[in-house]
Amino acid sequence: MGERIIDLTSELPTLSPEDYSVFSGLLAISAFIGLFYAWIDSRKKENKLENDSISDEDTYLVGNRSMSAFPVALSLTASFMSSITVISTPAEIYYFGIMFLWYGVSYLLVSFITSRIYMPFFYRQGYTSSYQYIEKRFDRQFKLILSVVFTFNAIIYAGIVVYAPAVAIEKVCNVPKNVAIAIMGVVCCVYTSLGGIKAVIWTDVVQYISMYAGFIALIWKGCKDMGIEFIYSTALDNGRLAFNDFSMDPRVRHSVLSTVFGATFGVWLGVYGTNQSNIQRYICCKSEGTARKAIWLNSFALIAINVTAAFSGLIMFAYYVGCDPLAAGVIEQKDQLVPYMVMQKLAEYKGLPGLFLASATSGTLSTVSSGINGVCAVLIDELKGNFRVIRQNTYVWSRIIVFIAGIFVIMAAYGADALGETVLQAAMSVNGIVAGPTLGLFSLGMFCPWISKAPAKIGYFAGLGLAILFYVMDNPTDEFTKPLAVNTMQCFNLTSLPESPLSTATSVPSAEESSSTFQISYIFLSTTGLFTCVTVALLSSFFFQMPPPDQRARSLYSSLLWDIPYFEAFFTDDSNSQKEKLFQDSSSDELSCIVKSTPSSQKQQLL
Repeated sequence: MGERIIDLTSELPTLSPEDYSVFSGLLAISAFIGLFYAWIDSRKKENKLENDSISDEDTYLVGNRSMSAFPVALSLTASFMSSITVISTPAEIYYFGIMFLWYGVSYLLVSFITSRIYMPFFYRQGYTSSYQYIEKRFDRQFKLILSVVFTFNAIIYAGIVVYAPAVAIEKVCNVPKNVAIAIMGVVCCVYTSLGGIKAVIWTDVVQYISMYAGFIALIWKGCKDMGIEFIYSTALDNGRLAFNDFSMDPRVRHSVLSTVFGATFGVWLGVYGTNQSNIQRYICCKSEGTARKAIWLNSFALIAINVTAAFSGLIMFAYYVGCDPLAAGVIEQKDQLVPYMVMQKLAEYKGLPGLFLASATSGTLSTVSSGINGVCAVLIDELKGNFRVIRQNTYVWSRIIVFIAGIFVIMAAYGADALGETVLQAAMSVNGIVAGPTLGLFSLGMFCPWISKAPAKIGYFAGLGLAILFYVMDNPTDEFTKPLAVNTMQCFNLTSLPESPLSTATSVPSAEESSSTFQISYIFLSTTGLFTCVTVALLSSFFFQMPPPDQRARSLYSSLLWDIPYFEAFFTDDSNSQKEKLFQDSSSDELSCIVKSTPSSQKQQLL
C-alpha cells in the first residue's frame, strides 16, 4: 500500500434516515417479541385447564421447561458477550494484540466441566433459583446474603454493559449518552417484563445475529479497502499477532496462564457453572441432553464471535496504523475507537452505520434482559415466602420486579462513567470478583459433605473479601499490561488536531516503579476468590461439627460421589433421592413413547 497519510481532521458524517431505520427496527423487533409472548401467555391463562400442572411462575421464569438447544445456546452467548464484545474486544486487539483469543480454550474446558458436573446437578434439582440449593444445603440466612450479592452484581454488570453502547451512540449520532442509556434501559424493561424468559431467549437470538452481522459488515469493508494481505502483514509487523506469552507471572494481564487456567477456574466456570442467569436457561431446556447440547453450541458460538471481533480489531489497526485516533486526541477513550471507525469508513454505505449501532445495542439488550430476569427469579423466590400478596400473584409481581430492576440498571449505567478503565476489563473484574467465591461455595456444597454452614460462610467471605481487596489495591503498569506501540507519524495536518495528553508510543516503567505497586491480572481476581474460598473453608471445617443429617441427604450432592465408598459414611438417605430422578431423566423419552401408544384405560396402571 506504500506510505500513507491519514486524515483525521474532517468532521464525521451523521447518520442517514436508512441508519435510523435499521436501528429503530431492531428496537421494534425486540419490543414486538415481548408483546407477542405476553399475548401468548395471556391466551394460555384464559384456556388453562384446572388440572394443568404448569404454573404461571414456571411459564414466566423458565419457559415451561420446553426450549430447544439452538435458541438457548445463542441466548447464553449473547447474554455474556453483549456490547462489550462489539465495542471493547476490537479495541482490545488493536491496543494489546490477539492473546485475548486464548479464551477460546477456556470456553471449551468450561463447556466440558459445566455439561458434565454443574448443569446436570442443577437440572435434576429443578430449582427456579439456584440459591434455593444454598438454603437446603446450608441455611436460609446464607441464601439471603447470596441473593443480595447476586442482585447487586447483576445490576452493576448490566449497568456497565448499558454504558458501553451509550458512549458509541454519543460519538456516532450525537445523542447524549444519558438519553441513550434511558432509551435502551426502558426498551429492555418493557419487553423483558412483558414476555418473560421466552421473550428474553428469542430476542437474544435476534440480537446475536445482529451482532454478528455488524462484524461481518466491518470485515467486508476492511477487506475491500485494504486486502487481507495488507491487514495481515501490518498486524504481524506491529506485534498484534503475538500469541506466545507463556509467562507464569500472575501480574501479566493476558498470558496463556491467565486466559486459560485463570479464566477456566474462575470467571467463566463461575459464570457458566453457577450463575443464576445461565442456570435458569439450562432449566428452560426440555431435557438434560438438550441443555448439554446448548452448552456446547454456545462455546462454538462464543469462539466464532470472538474471532470475528478480533479480525475487526486487526482491520481497525490496519486503517489507523501510523495515526492512532486516541493518541492524536480525536477520541477520548479506547472504547470510542470502533464507533469512530464505523462512521469514518462505513458512512458511504447507507444503513451500515445503523447496522453497527444495532449490533452494539443488541448486546446490551440481551445482557440486561438476562440479568434482570435472573434477578427476578432470585427475588421472587425470596419474597413469595414472606409476603402473601406476592405469593398469590407471582406472575404480576414478577413483571413488577423486572421493571424495578431495570430502573436500577439505568441508574448503575449513569455511574459507570467513573470506572476509569476499558469497559471490557471493568465488566470482567466486576463479574470475576463475585463469580469465583460463588463457584467455590457451590462446589463445597456439592462435593464436601463434611462442610457445614459456618466454615462455608467463613470461606465465602474470605474469598470475596480478598478478591475485592486485590481489585482495590491493583495498580497496573505497562510492564505487565503490555500495551503495544501506537504513533501519529502519518497523521495529516497533525497541528490541527486536538492536543492529546498521550505520548505517541507506549513506555515501560522502571523496575523500581513496577515493584513498588501491587499488581495482578484482572482475570485472577476470580481465581483468587475461588481458591481462597475453598482453602479457608476446608481448613475451618476442622473446628466445626459436620452438617446435621438433613443437610447430608444424598440428593444435595453431586452424583459423582454417590458410589464412592469414602463418601457413603457421610450421606443420609432421603425420600427425594436424585438417583431415582437420574433414572427417570434417562428413561423419560421411552416412557413417553410407551404412554402414547397405550390405550387410555391402561395409562393410569402403567404410570
